[in-house]
Formats: sequence, structure tokens, C-alpha cells
Amino acid sequence: MEIILSQDIKMKQRLMLTPMQQHSLNILQMPLIILCENISKELNENPFLEIENEDKYSISNSEYKNKSPLDTQDKFNFLQEKKTLKDHLIEQAGYLKESPNTIKIIYYIIENIDKKGYFHETASELAKELKIHEKLADYAIKKVQDFTPDGVCARNLEECLCIQLRKKNYTDEKLYELVNNYLLLMSKNKIKELACKLNLKSSTVLKYCNIIKSLEPKPSRGFYNETNVYIIPEAFINIMDSEIIISINDDFLPDIKLSKYYKDIMKNVNDDKTKEYLNNKLNSAKNLLISLNNRRKTLTKILEHIAIIQNDYFLKGDKYLKQMSFKDIAQRIGINESTVSRAIKDKFIQTPVKIIKIKDMFSTGYDTINISSKMLKNEIKLIIQNENKEKPLSDSEIKCILENQNYNISRRTVAKYRESLGILSSSGRKQYIT
Repeated sequence: MEIILSQDIKMKQRLMLTPMQQHSLNILQMPLIILCENISKELNENPFLEIENEDKYSISNSEYKNKSPLDTQDKFNFLQEKKTLKDHLIEQAGYLKESPNTIKIIYYIIENIDKKGYFHETASELAKELKIHEKLADYAIKKVQDFTPDGVCARNLEECLCIQLRKKNYTDEKLYELVNNYLLLMSKNKIKELACKLNLKSSTVLKYCNIIKSLEPKPSRGFYNETNVYIIPEAFINIMDSEIIISINDDFLPDIKLSKYYKDIMKNVNDDKTKEYLNNKLNSAKNLLISLNNRRKTLTKILEHIAIIQNDYFLKGDKYLKQMSFKDIAQRIGINESTVSRAIKDKFIQTPVKIIKIKDMFSTGYDTINISSKMLKNEIKLIIQNENKEKPLSDSEIKCILENQNYNISRRTVAKYRESLGILSSSGRKQYIT
């Protein structure tokens, strides 16, 4: 018996990035402040790198650190510095005059508050976990609930809202009954049904609903997960005689160059291991300089073409933001879409009016018109805000209003955008006032 073995050989072509290309892409993706930290690290570790004008770099960085948050036009823009929620709570705990044991329990509670500002253990559960008396556990929880922001350390949404009502000195039991039992009906604007259940006038129920809607369901809002959040613009957009001028923020980064001193030393090295070490460091230094240059060129090209597409946006304001995709920019420059995405990731630019995230100017858009989906959503939101609350507009009616404003959009798209904004349908928005 003859056995014939056959083997199919298939060759696949793969695009493999060289270490140099990978390094260049990593540099491209880094936001300015991260890039500065990376360069500082390289300066400390690579003898072939040195700062060309150290005095200028030191002055520039000290200027940055000392700027006021109000100096929004400065090249080193400190946008905001906010404490984390945990920092804010620990600071308040420091002013308490309690026993060391109680303070320890309070710190434990603070450490276990989630990102929304909630604490998910009952007094009984906390007592068992820490092996303390339940009354002490309850006392410690209530102490933290007395802290700001109002509603922090609540176990659920209802408790969060009730804490806020108490701190605002609301005493009507019906208001608390509405929070504890009827939030779902309230979210559906069932005013008449609520009036019946609470034995109140519809106008009173509507008033109470508005009070509750003014409360904060997420106490941690406004706090950051990390301290000292700085936003440094990658570039500056200035308007001069109706012309858009783009300036890359070069001043924040040190001007680095190859060290002539170590290059000369290398020529006289005879030991192979030392020569190999120095050669690797030299290549690493050259790669960094090339990558920094490529980063600047790529970012400049991207911003130039963004400025061409969004000319009216920069000159006239938010209403003129046009549809723009990564593909649009990539095709204009002749690079990959993923490269555009990497280049703008977590990066900001400073306009004469405000700092904006570059990515926020990109939109999926609406296929048949040259307008961004963000603009359409804003228009829909404005229309709904100004509608008669007793006779809210249907999606078809909103579609007609948009058509009168020269927006060619379908009813289905109106519904899709409305839902993405978290806005209920017309029946859910209706408010019954008697």
C-alpha cells in the first residue's frame, strides 16, 4: 500500500512593524504631559541625550506651574486641578473630634465608597465585618453622610436623595414618600397617578418632582479619579484677519540633541561590550529624535486639514461644526485611519475661546447632509427643552421642525438621537398640571 502525504503550503503576507516604527507610533500617541515625562526619563537614562537650552526649558516649566487657572490664553494652560472624592472626604474626617477607633471606622468607610459616591454595606454588615457594635457602625456611616458632597455614603439612590432633602431642610413626609416609593412613576411623568397615590394636587406633585429632579443622583460628580489633572494643549488655534493660524506647543518640551561629548568618547572606546552598550544608547537617542520630529509633522498636518474642514467652526462657533471622520483626514494626508486616531488620542487644542478635545470635532455624521450628529442632537435637545410640557412634541413633529430649519432627517433618526440623549418619548415627557 502506498501512502501519499500532501502538504499545502500557504503563504500569508503580514504587515509587521519594526521596533523603530512601533516606537514612533507610541510617541505619536502620547499626550504632551506624558511625552514630557518620557523625555525626562530618557534624559536621565541615556548619556547621548542632552538639553540644548536648559535655561529656557526651566523657565518655561516654572511658568507653567505658576499659571493661574484664569490664564486660559497662556501656552502652558492649567485647565483645572480637582481633588478626588476620597481626598475630599479624608480632609473632612481630619476635622472630626472622635475617638481613634471611630476615626478608623470612618476611614474604612471612605476607602470603600464607590466611584459614584455610594457605600454598599448596611450597618449590620459593617459591624460583622469589623467586629464592632452595630450602633457604632451606624453612627460612623451617618457621620460620613453628614459630609459634603450632599448624598455621599448613601446605600442606594433613594437614601442619597433623602439625605439631600434633609440637608435642604425639606420636612414634608409626602416628598420623602415620593422618593422612597414612586421614583419609577416619577421618571415616567405619571403626575395624575402620583397625585392619586399621594393624595395631593397635581400641581403639588409636579412641584415635588421638580425638587427631586434638581438633586444630584451621583454625589461624586465633579471629582476626579486622579489628583492634579492638568490639560496642556498640543497646539494653539489663533484667528488673524479671518485666517486660522496653527501653532504647535513646542515650548513645553525640552529641546534635546545628541551629546557631542559622548559621541567623541565612543570613538576612543576599544572594549566590545562598552562599545555595544554605547552604540545601543546612541541608536535609541537617534530614534527618539526622529520619532519626535515625525510626531510634530503628523500632528501639524492633521490639524491643518481639520482647520480646512472646520473653518467655519473656528471662525463662527459651535453651530458650524461639520461632519468629519478619521477617514476624511487620513485620505487627505495619505496615512492610515488608525494613525489619525492615535495622533489625536487624549489630546487638546487651545482656541481663542476655550480648550477643546480634538476628538470631539470628529463625528459619525448623518449620511445625507454635511452636518455632525452632535449638532443634530443639540438641536433636538433645544426643541424639546422649549416645548409645551403639557403637549410635548412627537418625533414626527420634531422632524418637521428640523425640516423647516433645512435639516433633512427621518423620524426614525430623530427617535434614535432622542433616545441616545436619554430623553423619553412624548408620552413619557407629558406633565399633567391641574
